[in-house]
Amino acid sequence: MIELYPLQLQPGDDASNWVFYTHALRHLPIQYHQSTVLPIPLHLAKALEEYLFEA
Repeated sequence: MIELYPLQLQPGDDASNWVFYTHALRHLPIQYHQSTVLPIPLHLAKALEEYLFEA
């Protein structure tokens, strides 16, 4: 299980909205039929690390 916490909430922010948006980012990749484990920005960053540091 992976949990993501929005740590920089500002006064007036609704945490449930940010949780919804973060979860929705898991469903964006068009190349997969299923959701990714991580939100798409983190998923892409992790994949980039694999491509850059594996020879």
